Amino acid sequence: MSRGTRLAEVIESNNDPLYEDTRAMTLTFQQMADRCLNVEMTDIFKDKAEGDVDTLAYLLENGFKGYYNMSPSQIIEEYNCMEDKWYQYYEEGEFIMSVSEDDPIHELEKEKV
Repeated sequence: MSRGTRLAEVIESNNDPLYEDTRAMTLTFQQMADRCLNVEMTDIFKDKAEGDVDTLAYLLENGFKGYYNMSPSQIIEEYNCMEDKWYQYYEEGEFIMSVSEDDPIHELEKEKV
């Protein structure tokens, strides 16, 4: 079940607005995939630091479609599961990868200045 609002049923490009999350961030498919990838990578690295490689092993053993290869409905479902963690990692500066330059969170940061 969606927590945010789907903005379009059909998107012509991965850069078209697709979704508004619970913090009123309008996101494209690409931005949602980037956010999901960043959470997954951070989780894997945090788990590895604790000696846990189960998630990485599962992905390698069973294959992984990849966030960028999902349908809009699938990426929304994945993002809904990770949204809170994405904002938590962002606020705590815990990401392994940098946040994409085109992520709308940067506009929010500019408004704070």
